[in-house]
Amino acid sequence: MPSHLRAPDTLRLNGSHPFTRPPEPPRLPADQLELLRLLATGLSDQAIGRRLDLSRRTVQRRVRSLMDSFGVQTRFQLGMRAATQLES
Repeated sequence: MPSHLRAPDTLRLNGSHPFTRPPEPPRLPADQLELLRLLATGLSDQAIGRRLDLSRRTVQRRVRSLMDSFGVQTRFQLGMRAATQLES
């Protein structure tokens, strides 16, 4: 049966049920939380690296790892998720 004719409870969005909760954010150590805080303020990788005494490349690798942990595709999405996690 074509997907547009299926009952709404059987439709899938990005491979998941449309009414499921988003996954809980991962628990992070203090250094990763600080990186997220700086990312959420809009700083560049180079500026974050200067503040944390890390190379720009190390910051890029850590941001990519955090994106994977949070299940997001873009730096912007990570910043938004970080901002909401840091609020709580």
